[in-house]
Amino acid sequence: GGLMPLILGAQSAVATGYSIENSCRFNDVGYLIRTPSSSGDPKTFTISCWIKRGNLGAVTADQTICTSEKGSGYRYTYPFYLNGADDCMYAFGGTFDGGGPVILDKKTVAVYRDSSAWFHYYFVYDTTESAAADRIQLYINGTRITDAGAGGGYSPNTIPGLNEDSFFGNTTDPMSVAGGSGGGSPFDGYMAEFIFVDGTVPAVTEFGEFDEDSPTIWRPKDPSEATITWGTNGLWLDFKDSADLGNDVSGQGNDMTANSLTASDQATDSPTNNFCTMNNLDNVYQEVNFSEGNNSIAKPASPDNTSPSTATIGLTAGKWYWELKCSVGATASWLIGIMSTQVTAVGNYELGKYANDYAYSAVDGDIRTNSAETSYGNTYAAGDIIGVALDLDNNKLYFRQNGSAWEDSGDPTSGATGTGAVSITDPASTTLGCYFPAHSFWSGTGTATTDYNFGGCSAFDVTSANQDGNGYGNFEYAVPSGYLAICTKNLGSSGG
Repeated sequence: GGLMPLILGAQSAVATGYSIENSCRFNDVGYLIRTPSSSGDPKTFTISCWIKRGNLGAVTADQTICTSEKGSGYRYTYPFYLNGADDCMYAFGGTFDGGGPVILDKKTVAVYRDSSAWFHYYFVYDTTESAAADRIQLYINGTRITDAGAGGGYSPNTIPGLNEDSFFGNTTDPMSVAGGSGGGSPFDGYMAEFIFVDGTVPAVTEFGEFDEDSPTIWRPKDPSEATITWGTNGLWLDFKDSADLGNDVSGQGNDMTANSLTASDQATDSPTNNFCTMNNLDNVYQEVNFSEGNNSIAKPASPDNTSPSTATIGLTAGKWYWELKCSVGATASWLIGIMSTQVTAVGNYELGKYANDYAYSAVDGDIRTNSAETSYGNTYAAGDIIGVALDLDNNKLYFRQNGSAWEDSGDPTSGATGTGAVSITDPASTTLGCYFPAHSFWSGTGTATTDYNFGGCSAFDVTSANQDGNGYGNFEYAVPSGYLAICTKNLGSSGG
């Protein structure tokens, strides 16, 4: 099946309308769980949430969005989850206490592999519907995927019988979000605006609308303005309270309990302000592993060299800032910078090999480009945080360590003068026509890890809170004046 387009991708922005401030990052272990104290409606429920994927199925197992499961008895209802084998949406349900039947077995033909963009997931379970085709409904970005084939259709397509009960809403089977103990395989990525409606089916247009100026873009609406009958176990998680990520803001008091989640898992990466992350789809030749919402990259013990890893957003103009921490790697070297070259081979293509790459070397402090090195700054090692300032209005590049003075007495605010800057080729004259944040591991035996912070959800602990001039991002060190976090609202204002 084809890849269904997802909204709010790397180069899109929603500048008006309802803004979602926060999301929650799940990293294969964290989840939220709740056992209802009062029974709800097992025949009818609705789920609405926004999702941005992290690791894909080839790396992890099935990824649960939401489920209700009796952990010891193997009876469960999974609304659509991401299938580990092929990244399709898959719904499954059955009673296995006594070898009972499968009542729900439905999988999309379309696959969902874009980890650079947010998409809206809307699921309906309503077995009171006399029309069998309406008992299970899935909408992606406001468009229903139908049995007849719209959006790719389904295969297999086993649906529940009339008035068939799910296991949602009873007092014996806990409901979980993002998997977890007794709740399915864990989710990897980000979720925002998780809503569960017990007993009724609000229209999908209560939660989103097509943009009047860009009619293919589905954007969120304010749930507080929606017509929703929440029901006994209805809830709304907005993830705005970092100390209580399971806080229900629907007014129903149906809080969920967070497990293996901390305040650092609260993100400002959201469907209305999509932040740059590292790109796990650009991993054909890199031989590395991604985690922490695609902001942490780990090198295995072998090979010594890895091809560069790149970010999800390419930049053509404006001034941009990001940070990364050399978290692990006593014997490993880092090459940190930008690139505009397509990786075409495994290993031994270190950042800085080609003319459209610029890399700051940990081992000698040099700048490497076109396979040549120029004396530049200080060396760095595991534990150091490198700040990068990229000025594409003047084609200059700057680096600093641990928030101290910029290397080579650089001044990112010096404009065309480029005091202490690395001069770079105009992006319009590069191979790809833009630059991507990038790094590679070079001449280092053993494991190594690089943790990125683009401002949306850092892979390393941020002990201070610094934002850019537009109020976006959460950085360890002060953002130089005029420089911005790489996110869609800033791209909309600064061209990117």
